[in-house]
Amino acid sequence: MSKKTEDSFRFLQEFNQPSDEGMQHGFAVNHQVVGSLHMSWKPPMDIFYSGENLVIIMDIAGVEESQLYLSFQDQRLEIRGIRPEPGGYPDREFHQLEVNFGPFQRSVSIPFSIESEQIRARYAGGFLEIVIPVPGVEDRRGLLELD
Repeated sequence: MSKKTEDSFRFLQEFNQPSDEGMQHGFAVNHQVVGSLHMSWKPPMDIFYSGENLVIIMDIAGVEESQLYLSFQDQRLEIRGIRPEPGGYPDREFHQLEVNFGPFQRSVSIPFSIESEQIRARYAGGFLEIVIPVPGVEDRRGLLELD
């Protein structure tokens, strides 16, 4: 690995370290570093209520559906996967790095009781859409905890 590549990875690791953001809009944010050069990244995610549903939309273009894992346990929805880095460029010297590759993981604590069978997920056009029905819509203002 060239010196420029090592410096680029070192910069990205430092840049992507978790910050002490605290609570923003009721969401607790967590981000993990995995391995020495393979860091996890945080895909952008929208969470909103629409009618009687809680909707989560995540931008994960380039992730193969076979590399996408969703689990729901103890009222916590976990989304993880891997976006592979495109090959075919062995002699790269980076000019600009904005696209994240490698493993990612996000989780959301759901503030109401629900069975996993009620959760619907769809992946199309690079977007993961998760729809969760909200029991008792009047109670939907509870805080979501986001990791």
